[in-house]
Amino acid sequence: MSQLLALAPTALSGIAAFENLPAEVLTWLLQAGELRQYAAGEVVVAAGTPADRLLAVVSGGVQYYTISSVQASPVFRMEPGQVGGALPYSRLQTFKGQGVATSETTMYTLPRSQFPALEQHSPELVQRLVGIMNDRARDEVRAQERDDKLRALGKLSAGLSHELNNPAAAIGRAADALHKHLCQSPQLLKNLMLAGPPAGSMAALKALATASSEHQPPALSALARADQEDALADWLETQGVPDGYALATGLLDASLGSEQLGPL
Repeated sequence: MSQLLALAPTALSGIAAFENLPAEVLTWLLQAGELRQYAAGEVVVAAGTPADRLLAVVSGGVQYYTISSVQASPVFRMEPGQVGGALPYSRLQTFKGQGVATSETTMYTLPRSQFPALEQHSPELVQRLVGIMNDRARDEVRAQERDDKLRALGKLSAGLSHELNNPAAAIGRAADALHKHLCQSPQLLKNLMLAGPPAGSMAALKALATASSEHQPPALSALARADQEDALADWLETQGVPDGYALATGLLDASLGSEQLGPL
């Protein structure tokens, strides 16, 4: 069981958050808080208990663990000079983990009920403690992100290990996929053939392309060219081709007029 110690003026000199505070503030901290000594292995903070006090390690150390139905997992460790537990403006209501003294440990504690008075005596110290709380929150977020990445990596490793340890299953899945693909190929080929143009149309298109490349019409004036485009556009419209005017220019550039297109 922890022992209550007499508060000495030098007890708080090693706490980083209390450095360079006025003497009257340190005196108030000594009067408002208490100093306790814990044996090695003794529980300093029990999981699930109210977070009702600020904790500062004067000497020794405290290892925090998360408690589950399987085992206790180490989370972080408080070293001499560090502050933890409940802090001003913290929303922490209960201690989530269990803190155990790593050796003979001396702790300074300040009850949460004294936080309003602390703000009256030393707004500077309150600002320092809020800064520590913000740093702690960022560290917890980083730790959570790291744990998430490690879990994702573990799942990936397990999947790869499963595949590597079961080559027969992987080969079987690949064979099934290949069989499915081959079964679909005849139908795909049939669909392609049905979508293709008749052989006669293909021959006519080939002859038309050859003829257009060999037949180069003489150069025309701009007015004559415009007349030809109008005539071809009108002819296309009569053949039921939409956007005849949009197609006429390109067809004439390819030496394809109504004479060449007519047989189709």
